Amino acid sequence: MVSSHENPKTETKVLTERQKEKWKLILQVQAMQQKGLSILFISKQTKLDPKTIRKYLELKEPPVRQHRRRESILTLYKPMIQRLCCKGKTVIEIFETIKQEGYPGSTTILSDYIASFRRNMKQEIVSSSPKKYISLFQLAYYVWEFPEKLTEQQNEERKQAFQCFSFLEPFYTFIQRYRKIIQEQQSDKFHRWIVEAQKSNIPEINQLAKGIKKIIWQFSTLYSTDGATDSSKDTLIV
Repeated sequence: MVSSHENPKTETKVLTERQKEKWKLILQVQAMQQKGLSILFISKQTKLDPKTIRKYLELKEPPVRQHRRRESILTLYKPMIQRLCCKGKTVIEIFETIKQEGYPGSTTILSDYIASFRRNMKQEIVSSSPKKYISLFQLAYYVWEFPEKLTEQQNEERKQAFQCFSFLEPFYTFIQRYRKIIQEQQSDKFHRWIVEAQKSNIPEINQLAKGIKKIIWQFSTLYSTDGATDSSKDTLIV
C-alpha cells in the first residue's frame, strides 16, 4: 500500500484544468505501458510522438511550468512609471511617454503593473500604523536640505518616502550634487552638472537645468559688455 505522504509535492500542487487533463493523459500512457504495450502501439493509439511518450513514462508527478514574470521588461522604466502615476497620468499617457524612451512592450503588461503599483500605494497608506503624513513642503525640504542638517527622524522619514517612491532617489541625487557644487563654487563641475541634467530623463531636473542656463544667459546679456559672451561656444567671457 502506498502511503499518502510519500509524494507531498504532488498533493500540494494546484493544477489548472489544462494541466489536469495533461496529467490524466500521462497516467493513461503509463498505465498502458504497465500492461506491457509497446511505445509504438501507444503512439498509434494516443497519436503522441514516441519521444513524448518516453518523457511521460519518466514522470512521477504532474509537470508544472514555471512562468516568467512578464513585467521584467519594465525594470528600466519603473521609476519613470511611478513618477507619472503620482502625477495622475493615464495608462495611455504613460505608455506613450516610456515608448519614446525605448520601451518595447505592450500596454497590457504596463497596465497590470500600474494597477498593482496603485493598489500597493493605497495599501501602504491605509496599513501604516500609526498613520504618518508627510506634506509636500516637508518632502521638498528633505530633498533640498543636506542630510547632515536634518534630524535623525527627518532622515528616516526621507528614506521611507524614497522606499515608497523610488523615482525620488535619482531626483534627490541631482539636487544634492547641485547644492554641493554651488556651495563649493566648483565651476567645472557645475558645467558638467548642467550638461548631465539637460540629458536627464527626469523632466523636473531637465527643466531646472534649462531654467538655470536661461537665467545665466539673461544675466550675462544684461551685465556684460559687448563681446563678453560667445554663444557659439556656450561660454561667458570674463
